[in-house]
Amino acid sequence: MAVPLNSVAVAAGSLIVTGYATTFVAAEGDLFVLDGFVALIASRDSASQLTLRHAWSGPSRTEATAWEIAPFGPYWRSTSTTNRQLSALLARFSAGPVKFDAVGTLAERSAQNGQGKGFTYLAIDPEPWQIFVKLANTNSASDWSSGQSLQVRVELTAEAQAARDAAASSAATAGSGAAIATDKAAIAVQAAADAQAAAAQAVAGAVPALVLAKPTAPIAAEIPAGTVRFVRVAGGRPSLWFNDGGTLVDLFNPGTF
Repeated sequence: MAVPLNSVAVAAGSLIVTGYATTFVAAEGDLFVLDGFVALIASRDSASQLTLRHAWSGPSRTEATAWEIAPFGPYWRSTSTTNRQLSALLARFSAGPVKFDAVGTLAERSAQNGQGKGFTYLAIDPEPWQIFVKLANTNSASDWSSGQSLQVRVELTAEAQAARDAAASSAATAGSGAAIATDKAAIAVQAAADAQAAAAQAVAGAVPALVLAKPTAPIAAEIPAGTVRFVRVAGGRPSLWFNDGGTLVDLFNPGTF
């Protein structure tokens, strides 16, 4: 018989709860409930394994599907979660190059007015975060330096400005190259159009058209020097002929006669 989906197994006296095709959603302090027995969860190891805080006091069970996880742990309390995350963030921040002696909101800074010169205060509300330094010790708000923001816009750094300028230059170069290519293409298209128009004009200007009665090429005397004429040779196909100083050139069919 196949193991039921979303079922669990736990042995009496064990700390491990194993799931089959489960997606455990749990955190430290939550409750695992099965057959009326309740156990405190120490950790969620994976989507299919939990570790209990204490050994399972109920009987051994396999393929059990009537189980629950009650989200009673502190992780699900938003204030507790926020404080924990903020504490972890501040711990990492304090280990960095910028040190501070106290942290709080900007409004709470006044409680530190009596601190000595050199005392630093990190204000984390409102954003951006700011750090203040006591420049004197007169127990006054005027003792504090102006706030130094710890969130700097990327584009204000010299490196970012250089990168931005380089990117802008590259974009301009690419744009110029594209414009040149476009211009060249336009010129080529115009040249083709001009050539087509010239050919049409040459054909239209071939008046009168020479139609030779005999199936031979025209002779120079029949086409004025330096001109192009449309000639239809009897029994042949039409062509453009050019009198190049007494030499006829068939423009449609390469070769001279």
